[in-house]
Amino acid sequence: MKHKKVFRVLAVALTLALLAVAIPASPVMAVNEIIVIDPTAGPPGTVVNITGSGFIAQIGGTLYIFFGTVFTGKTVVPATPGGVFGTTTTVTFTVPVTANPGTNIVSVQATANYNQAQIISAVANFYVTGTAAITDYGPDDGAVGTEVGFIGQGLIPYEAIIVEYDGDDIEIEGGGNKAGIDGDFEFTILIPESTAGEHTVTIIGEDSEIELEATFTVEPEITFDVSSGAPGDEIEVTGTGYGYRTDLEYVEFDGDDIDYDGDDDSDRNGSFVFTFLVPELEPDDYVLEVEDEDENLAEADFTVTGVPLNSQIEVTPTSGNVGDTITVTGTEFSPDVAITILFNNAAVTPLAPIITGPDGTFSGSFNIPAVTAGSYTVKAEDTEDHSATATVTVVLTEPEMTMTPLTGSVGDTINVSGTDFKADTSISILYGSVAITLAVPITTGPDGSFTGSFNVPQVAGGSYTVTVTDGTNSLTASFVVEAIVIITPTSGKVGAGVGIGGYGFGANRTITILFNNIPVTLLAPVTTGTNGAFSNAQFYIPASPGGAATITVRDGTISKIIGFTVEASSAIADMPPLGSVGQELNISGSGYTIGATVEVFYTSDPVLLASTTVGSNGSFSVDFTIPESAAGEHTITLSIDDVEVEEFTFVMESIAPAPPVPSLPLIGTEFKYDEEEPPIQFDWQDVGDASLPVTYSLEIATDTNFAFVVLEKTGLTESIYTIVEAEKLEPLEEDGDYYWHVNATDSADNTSEWSGTGSFSVLPAGGGWPGWLTWVLIGLGGLVIFILAVWLGRRIAYSSY
Repeated sequence: MKHKKVFRVLAVALTLALLAVAIPASPVMAVNEIIVIDPTAGPPGTVVNITGSGFIAQIGGTLYIFFGTVFTGKTVVPATPGGVFGTTTTVTFTVPVTANPGTNIVSVQATANYNQAQIISAVANFYVTGTAAITDYGPDDGAVGTEVGFIGQGLIPYEAIIVEYDGDDIEIEGGGNKAGIDGDFEFTILIPESTAGEHTVTIIGEDSEIELEATFTVEPEITFDVSSGAPGDEIEVTGTGYGYRTDLEYVEFDGDDIDYDGDDDSDRNGSFVFTFLVPELEPDDYVLEVEDEDENLAEADFTVTGVPLNSQIEVTPTSGNVGDTITVTGTEFSPDVAITILFNNAAVTPLAPIITGPDGTFSGSFNIPAVTAGSYTVKAEDTEDHSATATVTVVLTEPEMTMTPLTGSVGDTINVSGTDFKADTSISILYGSVAITLAVPITTGPDGSFTGSFNVPQVAGGSYTVTVTDGTNSLTASFVVEAIVIITPTSGKVGAGVGIGGYGFGANRTITILFNNIPVTLLAPVTTGTNGAFSNAQFYIPASPGGAATITVRDGTISKIIGFTVEASSAIADMPPLGSVGQELNISGSGYTIGATVEVFYTSDPVLLASTTVGSNGSFSVDFTIPESAAGEHTITLSIDDVEVEEFTFVMESIAPAPPVPSLPLIGTEFKYDEEEPPIQFDWQDVGDASLPVTYSLEIATDTNFAFVVLEKTGLTESIYTIVEAEKLEPLEEDGDYYWHVNATDSADNTSEWSGTGSFSVLPAGGGWPGWLTWVLIGLGGLVIFILAVWLGRRIAYSSY
């Protein structure tokens, strides 16, 4: 029994001693909280929905929402698993009207309703657009087809732009179809067919759904298909920009009403078309006026020319055989127009196109077609219906044969014609000594003429005799078979496969292929057949400069050179899904111009990261290092000779560093306000991060909430800081404590949460005692209490005997 009492006394004493020297624990760190906002961009006044998870799920907990430093409201956090809010009951806030354009931070803080010092916070980014407006546009009136330019601001950077005209989408003709980096825009449109009066042009931001409107006034206009004509000529008139399905009130030429054929009212778009005959007026400039019943009026100038021309032609010679050349000369035709020649009322092909000069004269030639002997009419006419005729006499002679062309490749079509052969007789064609089977039989006409064609058969290259016969008369011509190469494809990138086939080469020959005069290795040996043809000659495009190249096909005797285009390959970048500052990357490509300058730029405000030149084989490889830059997407641009050829998206990591862990000063440390005391030094553990180097921010305040900060240091490159003389801290009233904490920011501008809070005090000069002495006294006090407790225990134990 006595021993139990002794042990109880010892336990009480030990507990009192431990309580006397105990040091308070640090605050509990926060859990992982996430918030999501919708939308993520908009102008001041935008209502934003907000949802979150990972918050304290206690009934009565309060949710505080801040836009930057502006408090925008609070609500009660529902008691849901995982601390989720905003899914069943909508939680919103309104973007302050004072918010500045650009990226702003939305933060959420939540506290429970019981006595707990824990504060949980999460953040998200919201982009505030500027005041959306069309700052300038013009012209604001004109005819259909007028080009109108628009300049404006206030859209989300890089968002697509939609343009509507009276509610219908129209194309952007010039300028950009996306907003710029600052949300500015500039582009042009063409006014579509529409009625007279005001019309609404609406500019819409595809992502922000911002709508801006401008008004364009359509004015009526009339145009002619030609600007001049003689009396009696038919002229076409087109009108636009008139009223909706309105009657034409009057049509006047030189102030007098005229008759016209075609539309007598406008269509739904205010357009119409009609024709009229030029009145009998003296040559001069006149005005055509057209007005509809809505008093939409337009006018246009028209020039009336002189009386009709007296066109004439001469032919030289006036007689000849089939195939002979006849020269035709003409006068008083329309100036600068094409001339058509008809022989026996059928158009013939001139030896060269015939065009009249400024004075309406011309000269051209044609060959007499296959006809029987006799007199025939030659007619020349221009595009303005001016014409004249002459007579040519055809005199037939001995049979003649014409073959075109005289050289070609396997499969080519060869045209054969003849005159003065036996009438109404079948014509046979021999290629060498082999008769050609024709798809369409050839027969001479009553005049002994014929035309026909055949395809060059599959034979080896060389010269062959072509014979044309009617059984009695035979004529020959020499034809040369040339080699032909078929390549698939005709362009490609380095490393791509190419297939080649050919005809008209030597029989039973080995085929070799050169690319830019350098032999290539075929996937399998290739030999021509007895007909000089081959197929499936396959190889891969070797490393070569981009642009035009040559492929040479040889059989040892015959060579055929064909063109090929080496395409620049898409540049290859070892782009990670998420990167960091200082990361080493590479971009490579092939098929570019030798010696071209290769440059790699970073972000929309270009920073040159690296450069090189394209090698002798048309390829390049360039290494570069990601510089310090903010978290999020960045554009890496590849330029070849100052021309942008590729863009890559690099995503900088946005993971904040871990909060620093404070080391010194220890909680409760006291410092004397005395020049002889050593300066106050703050120390904390180094923070590691993917995007180095890391800098630190230190705050010293007179309250635990850091509402009254007395010293703030940012951009510290080391995990230690010593207060200098100019920053010396004075003692606080009523022996108050100073409080300090620190955070870390990496090179991608990601900032950690603040560390735990430390405290210390500053004593007046010559007053108080060192902090270590306080702990020594506390320890001695505990020891005294322990000894007293042991003595008291022994006294109690003795008294029980």
